[in-house]
Amino acid sequence: AEKKDYSGILSFVVLSYLLVPFQAYASVKGFLESQEGPWFRTPKTGLITDIFTRGRFYRWISGILPGRLAPVARMSADAGRLALSPYLALATANNQFNNFQIRRRRRWKWTSKGILALLMVGVLLLNYLSFFAPNRPAFAQTQPTIEQQINIIDQEYSTSGGPVPTDNSLGIVRWTAGSYTGATVYFEAVFKGAVYQRQRTAVTLTDGTDYTVRIRYLCSYKAPDYYTYSYAYLYVVGGSAVATLTQSTGAGPGCLWSTTAIKTARLIIVQTDPTMIDDTETQIEVGNNENTTNVLASIADLTDKKIYRYTSSVWSPSPVVNFEASLKSSSYEGTPTDTGPNNPGTGVQDTTVGTIAWESYTDSFTNNGVYDGVSLAKGEISYYNKATNFSFSGIPSDATIKGIKVEINGYVSNILLDDYSVKIVKGGTVTGTDHASATDWPTTDDNTYRTYGGTTDLWGATWAVSDIQSTGFGVAISFINNKTGAPATYTGYVDHIRITVTYAPQVSETAYARLYTTGGTYVTGSEVSVNSTTWTRARTASSITLSDGTDYVVRIYTSSASATAYIANAKIILTQDAGGNGITALETVHQYINTKKSLAQTGTTAYARLAIAGGAAVSDSTVSTTSTAYDRQRTATSIFPTTNIYDTEISLDNTTYTQQDFDNYYTSTNWAAGTFTYLFEATLRTPSANNEDISTSWLVIQVSSLQIPEKVIFLIPLIIFLPKMVKWFQERKLAFETASKIAQVNLP
Repeated sequence: AEKKDYSGILSFVVLSYLLVPFQAYASVKGFLESQEGPWFRTPKTGLITDIFTRGRFYRWISGILPGRLAPVARMSADAGRLALSPYLALATANNQFNNFQIRRRRRWKWTSKGILALLMVGVLLLNYLSFFAPNRPAFAQTQPTIEQQINIIDQEYSTSGGPVPTDNSLGIVRWTAGSYTGATVYFEAVFKGAVYQRQRTAVTLTDGTDYTVRIRYLCSYKAPDYYTYSYAYLYVVGGSAVATLTQSTGAGPGCLWSTTAIKTARLIIVQTDPTMIDDTETQIEVGNNENTTNVLASIADLTDKKIYRYTSSVWSPSPVVNFEASLKSSSYEGTPTDTGPNNPGTGVQDTTVGTIAWESYTDSFTNNGVYDGVSLAKGEISYYNKATNFSFSGIPSDATIKGIKVEINGYVSNILLDDYSVKIVKGGTVTGTDHASATDWPTTDDNTYRTYGGTTDLWGATWAVSDIQSTGFGVAISFINNKTGAPATYTGYVDHIRITVTYAPQVSETAYARLYTTGGTYVTGSEVSVNSTTWTRARTASSITLSDGTDYVVRIYTSSASATAYIANAKIILTQDAGGNGITALETVHQYINTKKSLAQTGTTAYARLAIAGGAAVSDSTVSTTSTAYDRQRTATSIFPTTNIYDTEISLDNTTYTQQDFDNYYTSTNWAAGTFTYLFEATLRTPSANNEDISTSWLVIQVSSLQIPEKVIFLIPLIIFLPKMVKWFQERKLAFETASKIAQVNLP
């Protein structure tokens, strides 16, 4: 009957589900057994089959449960007979077993049926639910693979020379090799030659090292043609280039472009592993190239802020979170201070004025009554006595020189011997305004000093600290005999020359950066600071805590309103270490727009969407806002990018869109052995009618079900060999108990 057929088929399906595990166990067991068991005659046919003993599985379970196993009957080697139940003796091999019966334990009847029914219901339910599982594309690559990106710059920068900037002002990032399992690293930049192009190259980075970016423009002439080049470099901070990207042209009649520019630069980290990804680091760019004179009391969000939403459920294991920023502070002139007076270390003659040589010019280094002297007849002028090398090494290199005071101790034989010229010496050359004085010199050594210049007098020259500290810095003096009438010779004596320099030290203030919620709550422990006029990367010393479903922004401030705090970039760093268990879920981003871009167009709604570079928009990727303040907007449903180069385009009328040339390459081969959800997000606003600003945009990639090894497979050997181990333990235990009893019997 058909009903019987259907029930038979159903029974077959159910039975196949139930028998497969036992068949697998039996197959493995049979493969591992070294020999077959003993034989005996069956009660029904008398044919030799297997002996009746308790099943091994039953004996194994009984050994685990409380109670002692009854000893199993064994063959007696002495007697040459079976020490078994009478029913199993060889003499009774042909008995009819009239008294043999199997006792059924009826109490298990309904229990066993219930268990079978539950198993059937479970199998059918799982089979039914399998029809509702979502379809996923098959992956050509079975190894778990993800792609992380580290954005470096948050500004557009151009030059007609280079490599620049040398001050690391494009931003600094740190490479930590231990945070990336199975990493292959690339340096990528979007920079301009004739047009903007995206280029990348493989790079080897050094663990624990800071890196920055520089660019260069070059137009070289090789007769009869010109060759034009643009370069983008990845530099070690304080070191040399480790990667170079180049745009160039063939020969031309002139330079084909006059400058180069860069829009974005990033590190690309492709992680892949045969079994699992156990470590990774996601860096979310939340900074911008800005500055402020705000102090803590008036701290505010970055003007063109980026907004990041943290969602705890997309991470497994939960990440350790840190915050870092590239900062510097300006300085200002402190209170002027004097250094000196210092003595010269070198004395020479300078013949650029006068005609008469000095009798000596190295005795004016100290005030000791030993003189440099020169004798002049009526109307004669002496050479310069030039004293240099005053050793002002203690002036800070960033100080501002405010004034120079020269003091000279000496006398003349007649008051008609006067100053002819007193000038400063810079770099060994007599220069500046003449400070010769009309005041008469004393005619005896009264140990007083004549003063030239002062704390605010720069002698008509500009000064760097290095000029003052040079061995060529000093002063030069020349005498003249102003005698009228009858001829007469007079002598000038110089005992000591000394110089005092007034300088204003640069007071270095501190630049601070912090994380705040968009609601204005400070994230405890997120503050980083730099007390330097040099760009420096600073990271929180310990981890911080982010709240689920909360938006975060960056704020900066300075320790003094007299100084300015600068920021080049900032990152929320989310580090996952699965401790050998494998990462199964995370969220990362691919950055497009990294600094403010504006659009003037008719409209009051700001739109942004993801599009193939130079091509069509990605379906369902449009986000928009009418807010006059920056507003983070994310697509409500998943989008589906394919392998291609993508860019962000913006619009105010949702019809005419303009791409922004912040290209980023997506390839599906870098996402494998997991479930991947793609969303487009942008932070944008309409500050006024017919204007749009966008501060950031990125492709959000949520990773789940990332492949990890099925660790239960490692339990199979234990499951197979555990019964033998238990049996061995029981035999040892029985032997020990028997030996103990024999020992007790033999006691006197």
